[in-house]
Amino acid sequence: MNIGKASHPSHSDSCFLCQIGSRLSLDLPIFYHLDVAYSPHDPIMRTEVTFSSGVSSSASQQKKHNMSKFSSVPIHEGWTFKQADDKDAKFLPVAQFPTNVHLDLIANNIIADPFIGKNENDVQWIGEVPWVYKTTFASPLVHDSERPIVKAVISFEGLDTYATVLLNGKEILKTESMFTPERVDVTAVLKKEGDNELEITFESAYLKGCHIVEQHPNHHWGCWNGDTSRLAVRKAQYHWVCLSPNPRNFC
Repeated sequence: MNIGKASHPSHSDSCFLCQIGSRLSLDLPIFYHLDVAYSPHDPIMRTEVTFSSGVSSSASQQKKHNMSKFSSVPIHEGWTFKQADDKDAKFLPVAQFPTNVHLDLIANNIIADPFIGKNENDVQWIGEVPWVYKTTFASPLVHDSERPIVKAVISFEGLDTYATVLLNGKEILKTESMFTPERVDVTAVLKKEGDNELEITFESAYLKGCHIVEQHPNHHWGCWNGDTSRLAVRKAQYHWVCLSPNPRNFC
């Protein structure tokens, strides 16, 4: 999701925090089933991935009943955010979920709506700084006898774009594309009981794109409209079109 720009493309397009569609899944073998589903407020999408445990097919049939145990928990509450490179910044509540940084800044009365007037000129800085989001979630209850065969997976359905994910202080994921859903096995990182802290830091995609463009001075980026750096990163591209009173003509 993206609140975009009011009239023309600019580098703040590169900063948006797209959907943090985080979900924790617990599965029991003989086969591990990941049933990744969004919460009711997210776009509808379901996928299933099956992992073999390495046992024979006959043994799998005999223990097929073990496949029935499965739980999926959305991680969509308690999120806070702040500017990552500002030591004086304090974590503020997130406005909604999924979310993006502009909506959260608006909700906390830090910026005005970029769609109104020329407000977009005052929010260009947002795309040039890193942002960090974090929340906590409780570890699911698992019986001690089941722990050796339980697998915990966190799925991310929309991290935009350069993100570093920490779970309980340990890096579990780095992303470079907003189009690739990610699934991370966190069995060894998840606490046996109590709260877990999930933290996601988003770097400036605009600055990352500029750096990539500088590294390839002989490459023809084919950009005729807007900032060239946006072509160097794997994120949604945006442009504007002005129509004349005659819908068949451009102005």
